[in-house]
Amino acid sequence: MLNYKLSDNAKFNAIWSLLNVNYNEEAGWLIEYDICEIYDEYAVVRNYAEGIFERIYYTKNDETDSVELGERVRCFIMDVTEAEKTALEALRNLNNGTYEKVDENYSAALADVETKTGELNAANDALVAKTEAFDALTETYNTEKSENETKIGELNESIATLTTERDDAQTQLATAQASVNSLTEEVATLNSFKAEIEKKEKEAVVAKYEKLLSAEIIATYKIEDYSDAKSLEKDLAYELVSNNQSVFTANGQTQPAYVPKDQGVGNGLEAILNKYKK
Repeated sequence: MLNYKLSDNAKFNAIWSLLNVNYNEEAGWLIEYDICEIYDEYAVVRNYAEGIFERIYYTKNDETDSVELGERVRCFIMDVTEAEKTALEALRNLNNGTYEKVDENYSAALADVETKTGELNAANDALVAKTEAFDALTETYNTEKSENETKIGELNESIATLTTERDDAQTQLATAQASVNSLTEEVATLNSFKAEIEKKEKEAVVAKYEKLLSAEIIATYKIEDYSDAKSLEKDLAYELVSNNQSVFTANGQTQPAYVPKDQGVGNGLEAILNKYKK
């Protein structure tokens, strides 16, 4: 169905009259053209004689209120929906009210689309490559992370074990140190006690020989120069023998005549004196 646009009756009538010059009684009211659409610069008409559609350009003289027809170009009426017609009109408006450069513009747009498509494909390929690289790195990261977490877990267990062993060792060391300190104190006490006993033993030896030797001789013997009473007694006994030969009798008796046995010079003196028996 043709859409007749009668927005300007005067313009429509003028063009229609110019196209249908034989529309009169003499010619039998012959209609050769029918106007389908009128635009600002041309009208789309149907040529009944040739059975075609034409685009007839015109000019309007506003002063004389007349219309002059110009170039005629064959055109085609397409079977389109309202939405398709709207799209085509929008396309024509984008091309300065004509379809003449649509193909050129379409080719340019198509070339641009192809260029952009190539760029898009290249970008997509790069994205795919980067995605694969990222996935590979992610997998490597996850693997190494898992391995590191396992190692960290093992190290933490080792640290915990070593910490327990260290704490046990420190406890044992503290216990041992306490024992050492206790034993050291005991040893010091025993050494002090021993030294005191040895001192008393040496003083006792000196006290015994003070009765047998002169004070001058006794003064030459310092108890601190002797480690024990036996060595001091040995030297004092020797000193006694050396300075007092009368301790031996003429009849060969080994018992000193003036040294009673109950004075307790001791077994050490007796042992020394026994060496000088005749």
